[in-house]
Amino acid sequence: MTASTVAGRPARQESFGAELRRWRQRRRVSQLELALRAGTTQRHLSFVETGRSVPGRGMVVRLAESLGLPLRERNELLMHAGYAPAYPDSAIGDEDLHAVREALQSILAGHEPYPAMIVNRAGELLLANRACGLFFDDLPPHLLAPPVNTRRVALHPEGLASRIVNFDTWAPHVTDSLQRELRRNPDPRLEALLEELQRYITRAPLPADHLGFAVPLELSTPRGPVSLITTLTTFATATDVLLSELRMEAFLPADDCTAERLRQRAAGTGRLPAIEPDERLLDLQPVGDLPATTWSCRAPVSCVVGLVIKMFRRFAASVGGGSPMSLPPPLRRSIRSVSPYAGESTGCSMRHGGQGRRAAHRPAGASQARVASDERCRSQRGRKSQVHRHRVGNAPLGSICAWR
Repeated sequence: MTASTVAGRPARQESFGAELRRWRQRRRVSQLELALRAGTTQRHLSFVETGRSVPGRGMVVRLAESLGLPLRERNELLMHAGYAPAYPDSAIGDEDLHAVREALQSILAGHEPYPAMIVNRAGELLLANRACGLFFDDLPPHLLAPPVNTRRVALHPEGLASRIVNFDTWAPHVTDSLQRELRRNPDPRLEALLEELQRYITRAPLPADHLGFAVPLELSTPRGPVSLITTLTTFATATDVLLSELRMEAFLPADDCTAERLRQRAAGTGRLPAIEPDERLLDLQPVGDLPATTWSCRAPVSCVVGLVIKMFRRFAASVGGGSPMSLPPPLRRSIRSVSPYAGESTGCSMRHGGQGRRAAHRPAGASQARVASDERCRSQRGRKSQVHRHRVGNAPLGSICAWR
């Protein structure tokens, strides 16, 4: 062992100890608590922080994991201790990430006609679907020079700032989220970006009715204003530094007008087919070269189950005078068990759009039967029935009358 190695070893140990202490204090964790998390003693941890003890590679990894450090910071902590990084740091275009890249592109394409993008830790754009032209069209070239920073594009006076209707209330959420990230994981690049972004916004006094949560993004477009809410997706179990820092920002319409305008925009640019507002829930199409009686169905489960039960009702009408009692008992029990999940289980008519749905059923031999949302179904023949109230998502489908 050379003299330089011996002389450099204490300095490296002291550097690691100081870095470990800095992260421990930032996480507000005591030596005792961290030692219990990492499976060691407080005495040993104290010796590590003061440079009197040299931790093994496994101990460094356990300490970093116990502190909840991101993978990039874990690699840095390993290098402070004199070890090689444990987690690879790939680029989005590397061949090793080909499968991941294809999966991400598929997700982005499936989100159209709504915008969605993949950004890294600094907010730099890596992947985006075609609907993101809503944000990046007609921007000055200096904002689109790689790497494109989405935070800068959103708040820059020459970017989206002039088109954001509620800029004064929406913009602070961008800087606030960046500040929270910096408090937890300091990064010189993000600190410089935050300083720049804060110059673009003016903090106005909060109104008395301020609720403290993020507001939708209200953006003016040539087709009219749109209101968007954001969903954030991260990769919690990634072992690659880049993947662990990726974030998918998917924008969803906050109202029906926004959804229609985004569909019209996609159709007008020739990127996606137009979708009519009153498109049927049940869409049957032939499958390849299979017989004409074979179909593929893209519809909610409730519609499919309802269609099957409707066929049994018609079968009963043809062979048994229309009464469900003419069906075999096992079949009647099966229909009753799945009726709550069917949107058209008793021949009810549903109007798409979620407004004022009604269900009506008049079996042969019964003079009259009416279904009300909060009443029990009755008929003049005294036959009792059961009312099922159910939902698909948040859309009520009304009351369904299942005859016994």
